[in-house]
Amino acid sequence: MTTHAARVRGFTVARHLTALGAMTGAAALALTGCGGQTPENKDRQEGLDPSTGEKIGEDVDFVDYFTAGSSIMVKKGNPEGVKSPADLCGEKVAVQSGSTAYDLLQSQKCDEPIDIEAYDTHDEAQARLKAGAVVADVADYPVVAYAAQTSGDGKDFEVVGEQIGAGPYGIAVPSSNTELRDALQAALDAAVRDGSYGKVLTKWNVREGALTDATINSGT
Repeated sequence: MTTHAARVRGFTVARHLTALGAMTGAAALALTGCGGQTPENKDRQEGLDPSTGEKIGEDVDFVDYFTAGSSIMVKKGNPEGVKSPADLCGEKVAVQSGSTAYDLLQSQKCDEPIDIEAYDTHDEAQARLKAGAVVADVADYPVVAYAAQTSGDGKDFEVVGEQIGAGPYGIAVPSSNTELRDALQAALDAAVRDGSYGKVLTKWNVREGALTDATINSGT
């Protein structure tokens, strides 16, 4: 996943952060991709800068609402029969530079290395796939799922294989605000039970990232 950063009451939250609102002039919560159980995510939860260990803000809890990793997008019909990262060995693949997908491609073990074409934006990588210049475009699952659904009215691309390195996305809430945390968890659980959660994911073609309930801090 491409890393972004923002502040939540002085706390740096990374990986796909979207501020939702503000209370008394400061963000009260944010959406972030936790990316699984790692020391870095534990540091973020405890208000520490993952790179220095310095305390830079208050602790947060993550109310998990979605699971996502990297996914492979190919041209409609999957002409090369790609099913997994191993099928990309020896092939030209487009990716956004500096992204988790880029790191994934670099770490893939192959007899013949993947010919990685890295671009500043995902739009550029997607354009290379559309032009037939590469066999695949690898990016965050929600990004390629949306592209497959919308580009050419769904006729240009398709997503193949399972998500790679999937981890929970969570809503970051200051640990001191347990009332807000518990209210969000209850609301998400209610949305799951009444089917509205599933309908939203189906609408945006990301049903594969669905959770069965809203957990807290499962990625730390």
